[in-house]
Amino acid sequence: MSGAVALDVGRTANGAQATAPVHSTVTYTLGKAGQILSGGNLSLAGSGDLTNAGDIAAAGKVSITAAGTFTNQGTYVSSVTTTSGCLPGAITCREAGAHVDTLNYQQAPNTVAAGDTLTVHAANIQNLNGTLAAVGNVTLTAGSGVTNRAGAIQSTAGDVTIAAPTVVNTTMAPVTLHKSYGNRNPSYAGGCNAGGTYKESQCASDETTA
Repeated sequence: MSGAVALDVGRTANGAQATAPVHSTVTYTLGKAGQILSGGNLSLAGSGDLTNAGDIAAAGKVSITAAGTFTNQGTYVSSVTTTSGCLPGAITCREAGAHVDTLNYQQAPNTVAAGDTLTVHAANIQNLNGTLAAVGNVTLTAGSGVTNRAGAIQSTAGDVTIAAPTVVNTTMAPVTLHKSYGNRNPSYAGGCNAGGTYKESQCASDETTA
């Protein structure tokens, strides 16, 4: 299927550029499975639930209607790696059980993008680690509720309208990471006094991701 992806319509849930087709069609090279692309308008309708786990894009208007729940489902996989010792730069590292936690994650924000307007009507709308974007207006109408979890709902040149009895907008659950700084005293660690009054004091902090 040919279409065009050339017009920046903002950023996806993981900070990458979100793009949508433009009205002047050019060749689009398929590089990802699960794509529905149109050089004009695109309409999807279902008598039950609809789930997008790929990319949906059109040069014109995108209209999605579901009698049940419409879910734009991205993926987010995380893990914490623990390394013994203190962070680099520490001259001494005498904290009992000193270690450094590092958060590792992979996120693939599946996208629904429109070069004109984007309209979604459903009993429930869920945007989970995904992106709903349009150059024109974005209108989400749900009979029950709209949930945006660690996702992006945006318009670059229009309005975003969400009509639902309940709207839930959340980020991913925060993760607490332990950092052993040894005799270092970084201001962002909470004002430790490592190497200060007591020269052998050590600095460590438990830091929560946003």
